[in-house]
Amino acid sequence: MSPRWGMFLLPVLCNWWSGVAAPLHRLVVTTQGAVRGYYAPQPPHYVYRGVPYARPPTNYDRFKAPEPPPPWSGIFEATHRVRCPQPDGSGEENCLVLNIFVPERAAASPVLVHFHGGGFQRGWGFHTGPRRLLEQGFVVVSFNYRLGVLGFLCLGLPDVLGNTGLKDQIAALYWIHRNIDKFGGDPGDVTAYGTGMLHFYKLNSLLQVGLPYFWKVYVFAVALISVQECKLYWKKLTKTQKYGQI
Repeated sequence: MSPRWGMFLLPVLCNWWSGVAAPLHRLVVTTQGAVRGYYAPQPPHYVYRGVPYARPPTNYDRFKAPEPPPPWSGIFEATHRVRCPQPDGSGEENCLVLNIFVPERAAASPVLVHFHGGGFQRGWGFHTGPRRLLEQGFVVVSFNYRLGVLGFLCLGLPDVLGNTGLKDQIAALYWIHRNIDKFGGDPGDVTAYGTGMLHFYKLNSLLQVGLPYFWKVYVFAVALISVQECKLYWKKLTKTQKYGQI
């Protein structure tokens, strides 16, 4: 072997011998049970998709406030790309799940929780982690909540009090507060963020009910509309909040 080839192979052999290759999967034990996430490159991180944060809101629970998820035995394979029912008929009702993206070396890292857009009618928590945020060392969480009629129908009845979609969001934040440290996140450094006017109202409402689960809120790309339109929009949303009794 020529000296040139020896100089080339030495770093490769050293890297192989030092065992720098990351495990293909990682196990996390949550309050409900064990969850297995899988390695993804660019940047190196682990992905946990479709982790339940509430009991499936189906049948008689369809319009009720979310309940804690039941514990499970064995290992939950966190590989599910789930969406709540959409206007085009896609999605499924058993959809109250989170997607968690964890940098490979996360340890008490800051946490970002994304509230998806869609005007309470469409959308879902993204299934692929934001590359730049992961490169900066953030643990990133996205999640689903009930939409449309399933999320915001209010009949003034005990079984249909309304605004279950907002109550889903509170349940997701509670689950994150209790479990994110097990994934390498810091429960005392959680930032909620979203885009648009609805997110400004939504996150402001969550702060008003006194949630201790996050400390910072960022709203991006708030639409520039007239004062009259803003007042009308705010009046409608406030009426929905009043009748939903959140």
